[in-house]
Amino acid sequence: MIGAAILALAISLLSAPLASADTEHGPRLAAGAPLRHTLVSCATNTAQALTCIQSVSVIPKAGEKAIVGKITGKTVLSGFDGRIGDSERPISGEALTPAEIAKLEVKVLISNEECCHDPRTLLSLEKNVSGKWVTLISNLSFYSSDVNLLQSTKPSLNASSLLSLKDAQKYFPEISSSWNTQSSKIVFEGSQLRFKVDGGSWQWYSKFPVTLSPENSAPKLKVSQGSYDEWAFANGSTSSAATSPIVVYSEFQPYLATWCWTAASCSSNREEYTLYLKSSLGPDTWKDNKDISFVVTIRAPKTFAFGEVSGSARNTVVKYGKDLPDFNGVAMREIIATMSPIATARSNQMAGSPPEEKAYGYTYDANINIFGMHNDITQFLGPCGQMGGVHVVSNAMHSIDPVWDPVSETIKVRLETPHFAPDGGLNNGYLELRIPRESALCMWKLDLDGSINASVSITYDDGSSPSVGTVIGKRIENDYLIITSGFHFSSPNVAVKIVKGTQTATPQPTATPEPVITPEAVASPEPVISPVAAVAKKITITCVKGKMSKKITAVKPVCPAGYKKK
Repeated sequence: MIGAAILALAISLLSAPLASADTEHGPRLAAGAPLRHTLVSCATNTAQALTCIQSVSVIPKAGEKAIVGKITGKTVLSGFDGRIGDSERPISGEALTPAEIAKLEVKVLISNEECCHDPRTLLSLEKNVSGKWVTLISNLSFYSSDVNLLQSTKPSLNASSLLSLKDAQKYFPEISSSWNTQSSKIVFEGSQLRFKVDGGSWQWYSKFPVTLSPENSAPKLKVSQGSYDEWAFANGSTSSAATSPIVVYSEFQPYLATWCWTAASCSSNREEYTLYLKSSLGPDTWKDNKDISFVVTIRAPKTFAFGEVSGSARNTVVKYGKDLPDFNGVAMREIIATMSPIATARSNQMAGSPPEEKAYGYTYDANINIFGMHNDITQFLGPCGQMGGVHVVSNAMHSIDPVWDPVSETIKVRLETPHFAPDGGLNNGYLELRIPRESALCMWKLDLDGSINASVSITYDDGSSPSVGTVIGKRIENDYLIITSGFHFSSPNVAVKIVKGTQTATPQPTATPEPVITPEAVASPEPVISPVAAVAKKITITCVKGKMSKKITAVKPVCPAGYKKK
């Protein structure tokens, strides 16, 4: 879920035109700028990024006074593939405007992501015709945006070449005459098209997909690698688990910054912040510190409105703070995120693949994504969810983004974690849902001031019976907090709604600086709702929107708003 952990092919995207400088949707982007940038302390911020971290505090126990942190001067470099920098602008050079870029001659870049080759070898392209490989283009010149690599005598180049639009169309009828920098990439599987590198006494053939993408002569502007700050707390010590130094791994991706996971999977609607907190003392530091919580205050552009919060954490609250002075002509305000670490069972499962049966260990960190209103993910919650402010956090290793089901009038979440713990015992689940007053009124026509209860239904694809310890519903100011725990993994489907009840929700006071909710300490009476076992057969449909697709599994599956059934 965290951006820094996204696995992606090393696709060069620096030449792609991004949002114009006067977009009303977010920070100003220049062509050639990084697609995401790391957040550092606003007190330093040498790159003059628009958004940065105002402060980090720790609350050792619920109800105790927050300890304000200070940066130690230690930093951790970001993973760097040309897409993550230290600012939303290039480090140097004049960036062309999108209008200027549109006037440049468009060429066709034929590329493959398998490295590394010597530019002195012979490069050609072969096509599979009726099961036989035939030469399509011979004597190709290697291409790289870095001229120094073309002059190197070391194997350092990917297999790639640049052709004029006219020449490329001779070999690829798929390329239309209207081909431009906004055109979609054309991807050939390795079984259809391949590069051949001939070293004289040996030959090499590519196996990965070969991509045709638009390219132009816009300047390739270099960016500066981003970093993350370590924060320490004034009256803490390096031996104290509650107040140990932490590293705040945080990044921001503006709206219209096109991110690609693979050559064929890209999105320009990934507006989001990521926050990942890790102790500098080691992975088990917070294992026995369930009461600890952290408050991270971000300086953010007012154009960023958060639509949904999700991740692996507890006691999570994200709120807007006070307005801040304009920065470089952009209106700014605070976003305040409070969260506590949670134990999460881990395996080698990739998101979307079948869960593994047994975990190899646990992590005890806290990480959340704060999705902007322009992020595709927020659309899954439907029109009511897009009012903003819905929180969904858990102890799951992977969670499928929440979806609004208009038929059952529930928010549905799928969680994925190994069924068994490292010691062979069962992994028990924890899910925390926070729903704002406006969204609750829109979804269920119920006001939080009325008599309401939490309703939670848990089913499994294999029809097994769920076991839930407790379901707690509690009003916290203008939000309704629902906590369910005790259910088992590996892949429960959780459906949550607020229903008319027999008990009026009493608003609870908000602690300073932010509420820290401890489920174990909630007094009775609280609604305890028994889960509903799966009885009806569920079916799976595929919903598509442009290049994005999503599988929905339910008894009566319905595509999210904006998606169509495939």
